[in-house]
Formats: sequence, C-alpha cells, structure tokens
Amino acid sequence: MALIFIVRRIKIIFLCKFAPRYLTYKPLKEISMMNIAVMQLDLKWEEPLMNRHKVENLLTSLPNETDLILLPEFFTTGFSVKNIGLAEPMNGPTVSWMQKIAKEMNCILAGTIPIIDHGKYYNRALYVSREGVMASYNKRHLFSLGSEHQLYTPGNKNVIVEYKNAKIQPQICYDLRFPVWSRNRYSNFQFAYDILIYHANWPDPRGCVWEQLLIARAIENQAYLVGINRCGQDGEGLSYSAPSMIINPKGNIIAQMEPAKEGVLSANIDLGELKRFREKFFIAPDWDNFDVSP
Repeated sequence: MALIFIVRRIKIIFLCKFAPRYLTYKPLKEISMMNIAVMQLDLKWEEPLMNRHKVENLLTSLPNETDLILLPEFFTTGFSVKNIGLAEPMNGPTVSWMQKIAKEMNCILAGTIPIIDHGKYYNRALYVSREGVMASYNKRHLFSLGSEHQLYTPGNKNVIVEYKNAKIQPQICYDLRFPVWSRNRYSNFQFAYDILIYHANWPDPRGCVWEQLLIARAIENQAYLVGINRCGQDGEGLSYSAPSMIINPKGNIIAQMEPAKEGVLSANIDLGELKRFREKFFIAPDWDNFDVSP
C-alpha cells in the first residue's frame, strides 16, 4: 500500500509540474470545413461605385455555401492614400452595402476601405455579417514609402474574429513584413487564431516576396493563411500580378489564383486537419512569449 501511494504521489507531482507542456491543447469545439472565396479584383482607381458593382458581378460565380468572401485592401478605391476625400464614415454607403451582400449571401464579407472615424483616417479591415460589422482592424504598419503614414493613423491592437468555430486574425498588406505583430499565441491550451488573413495591394516590383512571406507566416504560426491581392494597374502606374493564394499550416499552397487575372478563388479549409497537425507536431509550448508595445 505504501508503495502504491508513493507512485500515485509521484504521478500527481509530475502532472502538476509538466502538464502544460505535455498535454495536448484544447481542441476546436467542432470539427468542420469552411469554404473561403477570394476575389482578385482589377480595381478602378478612386471609383467606389464601380468597384462595388464589380464585386456584385462576381458573386454569381461563388459556390452555393460560401462562408467567407474576402476582398483586397482598399477594394473600393485602389491604394489611393493621398485623396482623403474618399474616406467614408462607419455608417457610410460601403458598410451598408457590405451588410446587404452578407445578408443576401448568408456569409461574412471582408475587405479594407479608407475610413474616417472621430476626425482620424484609418486603413480599416471590416468583417461584416448580416447583422452588421462583427469586427474591424486598423492597419498597424502604414506604408511610409507610399506616404500612407502622413495622413492615416496606425492601429494599435490585433483583432480576433470568431466565426463557425474558427478564430480568424486579419492583417493588411505591409503588416506581412513584420512577423512579430502577426505572431500566433498559445495560452491556456488554446491557440489565439486558426486562420491568418492578409488583405493587400502588393505591386509587381515586390511580387516574389509576397509568396515567400505568406508561406513563412503560415508555417511559423501553425495556421491556415489567405493572401488576397488585387490585379491590373492602379492610377499611379503600378502593376499587380502577384497571385492571391490559400496556404495550409505546413506551408503548402492549396489554392492559387492565376496571376494578373480578375476572378474568384474558392477552397475549403479543413479545421479538423489543422487540429490533427497541431497535435502531431505540437511545438506551440516552445514559442517565445513577448509583449508588443502599442
């Protein structure tokens, strides 16, 4: 009896001390698939109405049960950061239009537009459902080489969108170059997010970097990654052909749009496969813990 008691006590001490490292993480509530549709758009320069119509025309090519429709950065205007007259309030026409589309399609519609809010301008990602804006994220890293920082205010916090048992973290274009900001976290047996999304206007001179950084972000964060880019040429003469793509946590491209072509990319994300991969290659407890100053 004494020997059995000692063995049990040793097991209890071991579990109390080492459980956070050796027990698997808390799983997703339910194993499910999520259908994601990415719209790679040839945006009309500073023409919100025309660009909204462009999105509407592509809706007919979507699968019947699309969960998430993703649009590029500044999908109403192109990357026009100097014309602040294009900025809309949160109760403006584009947000209302997004809610209308989300209701008709029974999904979330997401993209970024120039927003004016309490006298400040933001490059803001909006995630909109049939009920309205679920979440918004203000671009943290403003593109100083393109003068975005001169008129726009940077964001100071990340946002998690919870939808259909998945946790989604939106990012915007230039954020892609700063991996600390997008780093996944692991705490209380849970990951901070399952899907990392970059809405972008990523031009040709840096096109080769686009794919490499997207793959790196997927691998290092053990998450699905979606990169949405525009195509065509903008009002300042920049061309865009780096393709939109969806990448799995192993860094494999599972779906990719044809470069420089307008259209829709659709794929299913398997949240069950994500769970199994994280359990099999359970490195999250070894990740560095850190804080990012606002």
